Order: sequence, then C-alpha cells, then structure tokens
Amino acid sequence: FAVKNIGLIIGAIIFVLLTLIFNNLVLKIEVSGSGANYKAEVVSCLQNLGVKKYSYFYNHNLKGLELELLKNSKFSFASLKREGNTLKVVVENNNSAPQITQKIESLKSPVKGVIHSIKTYRGIQLKEVGDSVEIGEEIVSGKTLINGVLCDDYVLAEVVIIAESEFTLSSQKQDASKYALIFAKELLQEFEIVSENVEVAEGKNSYLYTAKIKYKYNLYIG
Repeated sequence: FAVKNIGLIIGAIIFVLLTLIFNNLVLKIEVSGSGANYKAEVVSCLQNLGVKKYSYFYNHNLKGLELELLKNSKFSFASLKREGNTLKVVVENNNSAPQITQKIESLKSPVKGVIHSIKTYRGIQLKEVGDSVEIGEEIVSGKTLINGVLCDDYVLAEVVIIAESEFTLSSQKQDASKYALIFAKELLQEFEIVSENVEVAEGKNSYLYTAKIKYKYNLYIG
C-alpha cells in the first residue's frame, strides 16, 4: 500500500510544507494610527531591519521592532501585530515630545524629591510616579533592549520632580514668618511653588524662622 501510494504521501508532505512556509510569509504591511502619514518612513525603517514582503515572520522580533520604531522621536507609541500574512503596525504621533538638543547617556536627578510626572520617549525608565529620588540618582538609563540584548543609546525624557528646600532667617521680631517666606520664594522665583510653611524656633537672642518650600523642578532632556 505504501509503495503504491508513495506519490500521494510525498505530495501530501510537500503540500503541508508549502502551507507552513506560506503561512509564515509577510505578504503585506499595514500602517495605521495618527502616525500613518509617516508610512513611508515606517516601512523604510522596517525594511532596513529586514522586514519586507516575502520575509518570514519567525525571523522578526516584533517587540524589538517596536523599540526600533520608537527611536524616532516623532512617535510616542508603536505596536506591531501579526494577522494572517499581514503585519499590522500602529504608530501614534508624538506632538508633545521635546526637541533633541543634546544627547546624554543617563538622566540623573539634580535634586532630592518625589517624581510627580515622567514621560520617557527613549531610554529605559527606572522610576515611576511617586518614587523618591536622591541627588545624583538615575531616573532614566540611556539603554535600549533589542532582541534581549542591552544596547547603548541616549535619553529623551520629560520629568517633573517635587523638590523641597529649606531657608532659615534669624530675626529678633516675634513674627517674621512672612519675611522668611518672601526671602525663600525670591530664591525660587523661577519654579512653580507647590506648598509652603514656616517653622519657628526660639534661639538665645533671636527667633529662627525656617521656611520649607516644595516646588516643581522640571527636567527636559533630549
């Protein structure tokens, strides 16, 4: 029976193999989202990474490709998904991304405080909203994970930190709180004040007024 039907068996095997090969081919790339007007740029980037018509899906790391697309500061979001033989790409414009004026390998906090907001467009985010940071502590690393490999990159990010500063005023007046606040706020006039209070302590020959000011420290790196 096997000998008589060897042609049929071989034909069936060839059919299965061809089906498997065909099902893994990229036959079409669709680009949607607010960044679809950059379709030519998206397709060109993917082609440079080996993603083109008749290439194999199993040769492509979709997550790694998303990270590569996000290296373009025009995009705030990128998603790649396979549907049949179609690679569906969704990219969203990044109208609020800061312009790249410098390239740094690591974003470190210049102040002590708490992360109020953070947007990372490039690099690996190490802190979340609500996390405390010390002076010099790294917030965003200039690294990118591609195909499981950590590669050198640069940082593009926006961070707002709620920082606190203290200023002490010595006065013989019993109520000089407002002067302590005026002095402190004058030194921080370039920042947005979040909260303020004054603590009073009685010294040997005067009163010590400690103004504690919380303010927003804005970082725009890229």
